Amino acid sequence: DEGDELTESYDDFSMSTNNPSHTFSSEGDSQWTTDTPGSRLNRKFINPNDAAADTDAFDRALDGVLQEKKEDAPGKKKRHHRRMPKSKTPKPRENVFPERPSYMSEVGMRMWTFFTLYCDVDNPSDSYVDQLSAIFAEIPHAQKEMLVQLPLPPHATDYLPIEDIFVGVGQIQTFREAASPKCRELIHKTCYFVGKYEFLTDPNGRHNSGIDPNLLFCRPGDQHMFRMSANEWVFTTQEMTEAAVTPGLSEQEIWQTGVAPAETGATFRSRQQRVVLTFTQDSMEYENEVSCQALIPGDDAVSPLLDHYSATKVDRQMDKRYRTDTNDERFNKLFAGRGRVIQLQGFPFALVHHAAESLDQVLSIYGGLNASAEVKELSRNVGAALSSLHKHGVIHGNLSTKNIVRERRGGSICSKWMLRDLTFGCKDGNDFLGRISPSGKPLFSTGTLPPEMFVQLSSVELKAFERYWIFVERTFGIKVERSAIEPVVDPGTGNVFVVKCFYEQQKESSTELPPLPYERVKASPATDYWAMGLVLFELLLERPLFAVDPRFGRLLELNRHATWDSDLAALLIYTQVRDHLCQDLLLHLLSPLSQRSQMTLEKILSHPFFSPANAQSSGLVKSMIQTRRRDTLAHSRKLHQKL
Repeated sequence: DEGDELTESYDDFSMSTNNPSHTFSSEGDSQWTTDTPGSRLNRKFINPNDAAADTDAFDRALDGVLQEKKEDAPGKKKRHHRRMPKSKTPKPRENVFPERPSYMSEVGMRMWTFFTLYCDVDNPSDSYVDQLSAIFAEIPHAQKEMLVQLPLPPHATDYLPIEDIFVGVGQIQTFREAASPKCRELIHKTCYFVGKYEFLTDPNGRHNSGIDPNLLFCRPGDQHMFRMSANEWVFTTQEMTEAAVTPGLSEQEIWQTGVAPAETGATFRSRQQRVVLTFTQDSMEYENEVSCQALIPGDDAVSPLLDHYSATKVDRQMDKRYRTDTNDERFNKLFAGRGRVIQLQGFPFALVHHAAESLDQVLSIYGGLNASAEVKELSRNVGAALSSLHKHGVIHGNLSTKNIVRERRGGSICSKWMLRDLTFGCKDGNDFLGRISPSGKPLFSTGTLPPEMFVQLSSVELKAFERYWIFVERTFGIKVERSAIEPVVDPGTGNVFVVKCFYEQQKESSTELPPLPYERVKASPATDYWAMGLVLFELLLERPLFAVDPRFGRLLELNRHATWDSDLAALLIYTQVRDHLCQDLLLHLLSPLSQRSQMTLEKILSHPFFSPANAQSSGLVKSMIQTRRRDTLAHSRKLHQKL
């Protein structure tokens, strides 16, 4: 079994004179040799107790077994080779520590502890990472996980002060958390996806056979992407340095140079944060997010992109590692439930964000926000975030309650709402709405598209529309998602409606496509104004304005959008919204394009709806309220007459 295999692997490091021993060359390479009786590892090391220079690792381990009681004697002083000076706290008795696992001999545990923890405080690159690498090369991945998750044994005090062994009341660090910098790098590379992402596993170190606990989003209707949550591991200096404030700085310096900066020493702490990885097959989704985020660096109104990976590129080391790990049997199979297994090598792109709580989740769980003041504050935050995007020339293109989030940082939820998901993002004035990516995926959600993106087609125009998409699928060998290009028939009138979408060719492609029966629509700030109006309506009434498939965000009817005008907007708003100032704001946000395009977010955010209650007593505001009250009564009378 696995325990026997692991024991056999470590028996090779015993003092036996009859079995092969694992010999390490001075260059760090390893090879199996049959040595004469009494032969030992030829790699010499610095003795932690200042012993003779010719004392080697096996002597050290054997002395530890024979002299265990002497080491525990009070008053015994030892030099610590890493971290900080030895604590004045008395060394705990061994019964404080958990029992040694049955698959590890005492000598094996001491050797594993030495190789993992030893590090010269003056030179963090002086470690036994090559020996760790050789051990990992001889055992299965599940057993590697078991080794690095073992709690530290009593003799870890030879290398660490007490305060570095215990991380809480009675809680002992694991080898993964306490390893020397270079060994920790190897552990991260070996046990974590792309060297730092840890997916939840069962106690034996394997992914669960049912629905993966990390899986956040995976639907049969959208097989182009899925989302997984994970722990991102970094380690940084313990002292209050810039590296401590910016996790990963010291880590990068150590990984690149092998030497810790002099001002930080060799004291490091593990840090983890919960993140979300979005895996996608579509290059345009990936490029949209990366390029839009590059235009808004450091903008705290938008959830930052922590990292991104592309298996199709080779200029970055992290991209090479991503390509390797997505094809590695340790990580390439993720379970999605109902017998479905996601093959990670089929998803060449990944985006990483902080774990977050979406507005959609809050509305689903709590049914709505607490008060109108909270609605106004959140709407103002959304407007300010859109304003920041628009100043950088970026149109969000998919604003909804699913993409308004509060991030989880440091184990708690931030109070500020931010925007997320720029995979459908567009450049103001340059990009068109309704793009179908080269892989056939729509880069839009019909539930957030403005009315100018829908059109009624005649029978002749419908044939031209169908010819266009037949040509695209045959020429480029793709299958376009049906929900994006399938005509919708109004059962009452028989009229046919479609989305004004088009195929976005690869940049190097110059194929001439058949004509479409409509003009394409350029992305503009007015696109986000409409979506902001839909979000505000949903916050106030705790339901969407239009019928939308809750799973996929698709409109169930297109005829209202295709025939949208000011009268229809007024009818829906006056009959459903009671707040007269909000009525006035929604009439502007949900107006036809010709009126909406004349607005600016500066004017929108200065609307009296966002003002405090004590500031709404001016004559202008009173006149606005009186006008909307009269219009509400007039529309109510019209509705009763029709009934």
